[in-house]
Amino acid sequence: FMYVGASEVGVVKILEPMSPMLNYFEYEIIDKGERCAIGIGVGELEYPLDRMPGWNENGIGYHADDGCLFNQSGYGIQLGPTSTKGDRMGCGIDFETDVGYGYVSVFFTRNGQQVSKPIKMKRPIHGLYPLVGMHSRGEKVRYLGHCRRLPDSVQPSTSVEMSPWVRSNGVMFLEDGLTLEYCGDGLQPEGQDVGAAQTLNYCMERGNHHFEMVIQECGKGGMLAIGLASSSYPLHLSPGSGIGSIAYRTDNGLLYKGDVQGTPFGPVCAKGDTVGCGIQCDNAVPTRTQGCVCTVFFTKNHKVIGKAQCPIPEGGFYPFVALLSRGVKARTIFDSWTHDIESALSKITLAKRTPAVTFRGHVSPDSIRDEEDEEDGSKVLHLGVTCDGCGQTPVYGMRYKCNVCPDYDLCERCKSMRCHSEHPLTAIHRPRGISALSYKRKEEVLHPRVRCNGCSGPVYGTRYKCTVCPDYDL
Repeated sequence: FMYVGASEVGVVKILEPMSPMLNYFEYEIIDKGERCAIGIGVGELEYPLDRMPGWNENGIGYHADDGCLFNQSGYGIQLGPTSTKGDRMGCGIDFETDVGYGYVSVFFTRNGQQVSKPIKMKRPIHGLYPLVGMHSRGEKVRYLGHCRRLPDSVQPSTSVEMSPWVRSNGVMFLEDGLTLEYCGDGLQPEGQDVGAAQTLNYCMERGNHHFEMVIQECGKGGMLAIGLASSSYPLHLSPGSGIGSIAYRTDNGLLYKGDVQGTPFGPVCAKGDTVGCGIQCDNAVPTRTQGCVCTVFFTKNHKVIGKAQCPIPEGGFYPFVALLSRGVKARTIFDSWTHDIESALSKITLAKRTPAVTFRGHVSPDSIRDEEDEEDGSKVLHLGVTCDGCGQTPVYGMRYKCNVCPDYDLCERCKSMRCHSEHPLTAIHRPRGISALSYKRKEEVLHPRVRCNGCSGPVYGTRYKCTVCPDYDL
């Protein structure tokens, strides 16, 4: 990087938070320029790029021209020797030493030698990010990379050295390196302080895979998530809320697929439960707009609870877990990586008369039985009807239609939760009209070899074809 400004500060911020496995980085001074006004350090995600490292709140820096430490202040104190052309300046965070909840120790090096004792600093929401700043013409530095290094006085933990979670933020590694504990600040006015971990050891671009985590402690709120994400997915975002990721939340049973709004998907989980995520890439279907679409499924206590279609991001999917509330602790398991996917998915048995229905919401496919299996024949599908409370489609069992709103329906669960209680509702025992016809004679309303471009499911009932796009159906 080379300074190209006139008199203002120029800062480079790497958008990858410091983590236990990548806790140290270095820059080499290639050219000192006019004044060698170069600084290295760490700062919060929103640290301004026109302020030298350490000048502002939630930032700390070691400067080359005077050897001073700037700790959230524009006034520095002497820390170590000055640096010039050819010198290497490094910065690291000690995640091993306990210096109080929400705090970390930051240390600096010059030419590989630690220049002082670590400095205690409050970890800001979303973590700390590498910074390098320059402030005079002709300055030029070279980024030498990240690695794992601890302060001279700290002995490395063997367990953490073994951890496969290369990318992480807001979590601590315990015991064998597979157990994670949340160390963030939870839900704050600035947003959710996400504790996340991702391994890059297992690429899910082809083949079939599965991994799990055991919930050891639920803490305050029991907020955990398991899923998949691209290798560059931002660690300060909840999994599933951004493009290139999909995740299942254990505290609310919602599925998040590239959107901050989740949809009902499965049961909530508690302490002692084992939650898993798997992928089928062998049956990926190429599409014009989304690339290859694969099947992602989730399990609870080794039983499949549901599956969803999801496009594979460029470079493939990688395992991703998130801890989102204080006191949460979980142990990850990769022993099931070569899990018998087909055997697991075979446990999802659709009703004999519903072989091609795509289910969303809190109804799992294996809970649906044929109408003739019910003694009173009441458990039927209302095809073409979506619950306005949770988004479940089709509605299964009793349907409740609002007597006031022109198009408002609820499923049994949302009705029991007193959704839309301000208006009277009519209970519809059995579907009528086209919905009933669809249930009785699916062969007449199923569109073979047509997939909905909105939900990737088969098309039932009325099919809507775009008159502009060459191949787009809903």
